[in-house]
Amino acid sequence: MNKMPYEEFLNTVKVLKMLYGRNVAERFFTKNYPSYYNLSSVSFS
Repeated sequence: MNKMPYEEFLNTVKVLKMLYGRNVAERFFTKNYPSYYNLSSVSFS
């Protein structure tokens, strides 16, 4: 399965929030954001 572009992912989160509320959008975001961010490899130095 192809991953949607990051901008489209954020727009999807916005639409979910408008249609179904913050709780649904937040669950979708937290479930799917690791595919865009690899926080274990981020260097903060």
